[in-house]
Amino acid sequence: MSPRSSRRHSSALAGAAPLLIAVLAPFSATAQTADSSATPQAAAATAGEATVADVVVSAPQSSAEQSSEQRAAAALAQVPGAATLVTSSEIRQNSTANLADILSNQPGVFAQSTSGGDAIRLSIRGSGLTVNPLAVSRGVATYIDGLPILTPTGMPPELVEPLALSSIEIMPGANAFQLGALTLGGGINYIPYTGYNSSPFQARFEAGSFGYSKGQISSGQVIGPFDYYASFSGFTLNGFRQHSQDSNVRFDGNIGYQVTPNLETRFYLDFAHEYMKYPYTLTWAQLQANPTQANATAAKADWYKLLPASVFVGNNTKVRIDEASAVEFGFSYLNFPQSVTFGGPFLKWATGNVISGVTRYIRTDDIAGHQDKSTLAVIASTIAKPTDIMIEGWPNFLPFTSTWNKKGTLIENLKYGGGDIVLLADNGFALRPDLWLTTGIALSDSPRISDYTYPTSQNFSKNYENYAPRVGLRYNINPDIQVFGNVSKSVEAPVDYAISAVLSPGTNLDLKEQTAWTAEAGTRGKAGIFQWNFAYYHSWVENELLTVALPGYTGIQGTFNASQTTHQGIELGFDTLLWQSRVNSIDGIGNPLEITPDPTQQQIVLRQVYTWSDFHYVDDPTFGTNRLPGIPINFYKATLEYRHPSGFTIGANVESVFNSYPVDYANTYYARPYAILGARVGYKAPKAPGDTFQWEAFLEGKNLTNAKYAALVVPVYNAGGQDVSAFYPGDGIAVSAGLSLRY
Repeated sequence: MSPRSSRRHSSALAGAAPLLIAVLAPFSATAQTADSSATPQAAAATAGEATVADVVVSAPQSSAEQSSEQRAAAALAQVPGAATLVTSSEIRQNSTANLADILSNQPGVFAQSTSGGDAIRLSIRGSGLTVNPLAVSRGVATYIDGLPILTPTGMPPELVEPLALSSIEIMPGANAFQLGALTLGGGINYIPYTGYNSSPFQARFEAGSFGYSKGQISSGQVIGPFDYYASFSGFTLNGFRQHSQDSNVRFDGNIGYQVTPNLETRFYLDFAHEYMKYPYTLTWAQLQANPTQANATAAKADWYKLLPASVFVGNNTKVRIDEASAVEFGFSYLNFPQSVTFGGPFLKWATGNVISGVTRYIRTDDIAGHQDKSTLAVIASTIAKPTDIMIEGWPNFLPFTSTWNKKGTLIENLKYGGGDIVLLADNGFALRPDLWLTTGIALSDSPRISDYTYPTSQNFSKNYENYAPRVGLRYNINPDIQVFGNVSKSVEAPVDYAISAVLSPGTNLDLKEQTAWTAEAGTRGKAGIFQWNFAYYHSWVENELLTVALPGYTGIQGTFNASQTTHQGIELGFDTLLWQSRVNSIDGIGNPLEITPDPTQQQIVLRQVYTWSDFHYVDDPTFGTNRLPGIPINFYKATLEYRHPSGFTIGANVESVFNSYPVDYANTYYARPYAILGARVGYKAPKAPGDTFQWEAFLEGKNLTNAKYAALVVPVYNAGGQDVSAFYPGDGIAVSAGLSLRY
C-alpha cells in the first residue's frame, strides 16, 4: 500500500471507529452471556432450515458432492433473501465455453457472451448493466471460496474455470452481505473442487461448431491429513463471427491440510493466459444482412485483448475455538496484466500487486432458549503497487489527430491506486424456532487514486466512505417452504478507470458513489411436484454509475452519475415434475393420490427461469422517466427434459426475450424480441458400489432455427431514431458434444 493510500485508510477507519464499537458491543455481550453448550451444528438444525434448502440435481452425484452441496444449500437457506446454488451437475451437463452458458440459467442473472468466448456482460439487478463487456467488469462482487477477486479497477473474470468448480453461490444485493459484497448486484462465490469431492483422475473433451474445442485433465484425492485438487484446461474458438478468435489455458489448484480436528488450512493457486480478438458491434441492418461479419473498424485496426499471465494466490485458514465459536483468516494476491486494443488506442495495463485480507469471527449461542448467530468480519483489498496504464497510438485509430495513428506514440500515462475496506457485523436471532430476524451493518472505505504522469501531471484522489445496514426476516411455514423479506442499503464506489476521462489527458471526473435502498420479498421451497425460488425487489438508486458510448470514438465508453433512478424486478426459478413412471401413493382402487419426486423412476421435468427487469429514470431533466438501456425487460429460459434412471436424458429448450428494449438513453431505437430453440441428449453411466470408472457424454444443439438476433447491446446516448452500431449478434445454429471420463 502506498503511504498516501495508507493515510487515507487510517483516517477513514478512525472516523468510523466510534460507530463500529457501538455496533459490536451487543455481540460482545452476547458472547459473554451465552450458553457455551450450544454448537454451530445444533443451530443449523433449527426446524426446517436444512430441508428448505434441498436442491434438485439433474444427474446422480457422488456422496462427497452431495454432502458439500447440501452444506452450501443449508447455508443459503439461512439468507433472508434470494440466493441460488448452481450444482456441479448443472455446471458439467452442457458445454462450458464461457461462464455465461451457466450463469444465464439462473433467475435474476443476465449473462451473455459477445461472441461465444470469455468476453461477457454480467449484470444482476441492473448493477453494471451498461458496462462494456470488453472492459474489466464491475457491479457484481466475485469471490473464490470466500476470498475476494476485487480491485479498485474492477474484477477480472478470466481466472474462473467452470470445470474446476464444484458449485457456484449466487447472492443478489445484500444477500451477499456476509461475504462483504455491498453492491446493488451482490456477489457470486465460486467454490472449487477439493480432494474430498473430486476424482483421482478425470478427463473431459468438448468440441463443436465454429472451431470450438476444450479439454481438461484434473486430479484430486485425500492423502492422510492432506488433500489436493489440480486442473489443467485449454480452450480454442474460431468464432461464429469474423475476427472473434479466442483461446486460453488455465491451471486451477488447491492443497488442504487438516492440522488438528480444530484447525484446517487451504492454499489456492490459479493461473490464466488468454488471447481474444474483438469483432465489436453492428447496426441492426448489418446484423440482419450478415451477422457473421465484424465491425469494419475493429477488423481493420485488429482489436484484441491479451492477458499474458493472470495469477491468483490465496489461503483460507479456519480455527475452531470451542464448540460455539470459530475464526477464519484469509489472504489473497492478484495480478492481471493485459494489453488491449479496442476503441482505437493500444492500452498496456501493467497491473500492480493487489493484496486482500479477510478475517471472520463466527459465534453461535443460546440466549434464553433462542438460537443466536453472530458474524464479525473485516474484508480489505489494496493495490500495493500502483497500476501503470500506458495508452499508445495504433494504426487506423481515427479520431482527431494523425499522431494517434502511429504505433508506439505515447498518448497518456496514468497510475491507478486505492483499495476497499469493509467492516461488518451480522446477527441472526431466532424469535421462534421457525422465525429468524437478521440484522447487520457494514462500514466501507474505498479510496481511489488516478494520477496522470503524461502528457501532463495531475493527481486525483478521493475517499468514498459510507455505511450499509440491512434487516430481514425469514419464516419457515413448514420444513419445505420458506418466505422471506429484507430492507438494505447498497454502496458502490466508481472504479479507477471510470474516474479518468478517456483520451482527455489530465482530466479526472469527480464521480459520486452509487447508493441504493432496496426492499425485497419472496419465497423458496418445494411442494409435491413443484420446486421454486421467487423474489421481488424494488431499489431506489442515487447517483447510479452508468456508461455510454462516446460519439466519434468507436468502442470507447465514458462513465457518468445519473439522476435518481429506480430498479425493480422479479426473479423466478420454477421446476415442475410433469410425469413419473411410478407414483408413491394410491387410493383403494389404484388411482394415484400424490407424486413424490423419485430419481430412481423415469421422469419428465420442466425447468423454467424468468427475470423481469424494470429500470427507469425517476424524473431526469433530459430523459424524464425513460427506461434505462442495455438489458431485456423480460428474459425467459425453459427446458423440458426426459430423465431415465439409467442416466439417459433428452430434452428441448428455449430462450426468449419477449419484447423490444431500448439501446439508447433517449429511448428512440430498440433491440428486437427473439426466441431461440435448442436440444440436448446426454448419458451418465451409473456408478455401482465398488466401481472405479465412470463416463458421461452429451450432444447439444443451439439456435436450431438459425435465428438472427442481438445477444446484447452497447448503450448509446441518443440514437435519434436511427439504426446505430450497438448490437452484438448471437451465434447462429451450432452443435457441440462432450465426453468425460473419471475414476
